[in-house]
Amino acid sequence: MSCGCCANTYMITDRQRLVPVSGREQDIVETPLWIVQEESTLTCRVCCPQHPTMNKFYHALPPEAGPTYCKCCYAGHTYLPDKTVPVAMVVERDGCCNKWIGCFICGPKCQSEAFVHGGDTEHGVAPGALGNENPKVTCIGRG
Repeated sequence: MSCGCCANTYMITDRQRLVPVSGREQDIVETPLWIVQEESTLTCRVCCPQHPTMNKFYHALPPEAGPTYCKCCYAGHTYLPDKTVPVAMVVERDGCCNKWIGCFICGPKCQSEAFVHGGDTEHGVAPGALGNENPKVTCIGRG
């Protein structure tokens, strides 16, 4: 919808467990587990929107009622990340600025690779700079 101007936010839920929305208890929704927020540059979002470079998984807060406008138009529920606890994990990849994403794999420059890190990464580190070689970050998966 934003054509890459804004970073994406995703929500991962548990469909088996339902919870009421705080402030609108009559509304029952799936339990939010994770709020995933993309961290990338505007250039990477506009040029390669289908290849996010860094996604941080935050624990989700319980859903809350959103605003109502003109006493009749409900804007929907609000889902927010809990930033009082550490980031659970980070999925990081080089993105299209360092790799030729989308073509057939003819060499290392065409191979898309992602790394899963336990916990948060260093602030200000460019996506693709961590990989599994950085001793300061725990790499728990690679693909």
